[in-house]
Amino acid sequence: MMNSFLSSGHFPWLAIGTGTLALLLFGGVTMANDNPAAPKEQAEKEKAAEPVFPEKVSIEQKLDSIVVPKVDWEGTTLEEAIVFLRMRAMELDRNEPKPHRKGFNIVIQSPAAGADPVRLTLVKEQTTLRALILEASQEAGMKFRVDDFALVLYPADQAADQEKPWKIPTGEAADFAAKRIIPRIDFGSTTLKDAVEFLNLRIGELTKHSVADPIVFDGDADPTAEIRGLHLRDVPLSHVLRYCTEAAGHRWIADDDSKLRIIRK
Repeated sequence: MMNSFLSSGHFPWLAIGTGTLALLLFGGVTMANDNPAAPKEQAEKEKAAEPVFPEKVSIEQKLDSIVVPKVDWEGTTLEEAIVFLRMRAMELDRNEPKPHRKGFNIVIQSPAAGADPVRLTLVKEQTTLRALILEASQEAGMKFRVDDFALVLYPADQAADQEKPWKIPTGEAADFAAKRIIPRIDFGSTTLKDAVEFLNLRIGELTKHSVADPIVFDGDADPTAEIRGLHLRDVPLSHVLRYCTEAAGHRWIADDDSKLRIIRK
């Protein structure tokens, strides 16, 4: 079934662990390596072996090269601050010749619904985007990471989970998701169900309706889970699904029946 997905062709939109215990074998006897540095070294090797997307490199560069002339926030929410910085990044990204690639994606993994919004007070001049986002996130009890296609802010108490390397699902369904670029996502507060319906509709349009509803909910998933705002440009379906499901306390997997399944974490 997935072969029909892959035969649909390319589209003119822009395309896009933990350390293991080292073992020594001597004369048929397996012995644990007593070198405490081995797991750390192995983890570093695994991280270095991960694919590096040019978009991630670009975000890192822009964080340090884009300087915001002035920020004057008083009682500003984190969401409002990020909207401001996203717009200023696009306006001030003078080294990027392509208009649609100016700035970069910023995703906020908001705290639980119902939490009182943190109000920021910050006055700065001639400050890099990295420094502004770092200070704003710290004041709001958040941290940030740079992903393959976006900068992601998340609650500081989720750091242990958020900083684990993301294992990209594999298989034909996952390959299909990695090759389909979603040109634009602009979600306000919405449910996971509405987000999936939108994505299935866009996939149908992008594949000229040769693919019908590839994203489905697993039995234990909660379609009513809330996504509190998501704005993306030119991101593969695989990563759009990652950001949508993470924001709603879920994740996605690819199985052998050519479906992209959303399940609880």
